[in-house]
Formats: sequence, structure tokens, C-alpha cells
Amino acid sequence: MITMQGFVLLFSFLEMFSDMGFIIKLFLLVAILGFLNQHIENKILKVIVALFMGYVMLIVNWATFGTMFVIYSMLGMGISSMFVDYFFMNQGHSGEELQTAGKNLNNAQSEHYNKSQGLPADYGLAEENQMEQQLEQMRDQRQQNISQQQPQKKGWF
Repeated sequence: MITMQGFVLLFSFLEMFSDMGFIIKLFLLVAILGFLNQHIENKILKVIVALFMGYVMLIVNWATFGTMFVIYSMLGMGISSMFVDYFFMNQGHSGEELQTAGKNLNNAQSEHYNKSQGLPADYGLAEENQMEQQLEQMRDQRQQNISQQQPQKKGWF
């Protein structure tokens, strides 16, 4: 048998969901008003359309528009960027291959810009390539230093 305290707990838990529904309705109303502010300049028409859209979306078809708005909000908050990064950006390539492709694109853009400005195509690239070679040498030297160091003892003694 459920006691009075159980009912109070159950209703307060269910009340939280109704509050969330109200908050989502407020966010949808703000989204409608923002959309109308950007697309309609006539104030009277804006109020009429806002009342109509608010009535249809918030009262008549809340189940449909509420679900669509929640999904749209989740996608807008970054869930879609995770999918794009995972499925489209890598496409089975390693990170080094992507960095090399980015460097090649950057070099091509630099060459195009230099030609459009009347400069030699490789203007500035020699210094950049020289700096990359120096950086590569420093990395190799650091790896050699790390490999030459004696391994440290693990444990307490």
C-alpha cells in the first residue's frame, strides 16, 4: 500500500516533467519570436503571425512541434558536430594524413595569393619549409635524447 508520502514524492517527481515541458514551451516561443523578428518588419503582422504560430505550435500540435524542437535544439547544441567530425572529417584517414593535406592546401592557397599579387609563386614558402625542417630536426633530436636516457626505476625503492 502506498502511503501519503509516496504520493507526494510521485507527484513532485511528475511535476518536474511538467515544469520541463513548460520551459521547452517558453524556449519554443522565444525561437518563434526571434524568427519573426528577423523575417517580418511590420509590427502588427508580426504580432498576428506570432499569436497564430504560438497557438498552433504550443497548444494544438504541441506533441509534433515539441518533439521537433527538442531534436532541433539538440542538433544545434553540438550533437551534430560530433557526428560530422566522426563520420565525414576522418573518412578512415590518420591525423598525419589530414595535417599533410592541410599543409598542401595552405601551400596552394599561398601560391595562388602570391601570383595574384604579382609575386613569385614560392614567395615566403622557402622560409616556411626551412622552419618546418628545423622543427622536424628538433623533434628527432628530442626523440633521440629520450631514447638515450636510462629508464627510471618503477616502484618505491
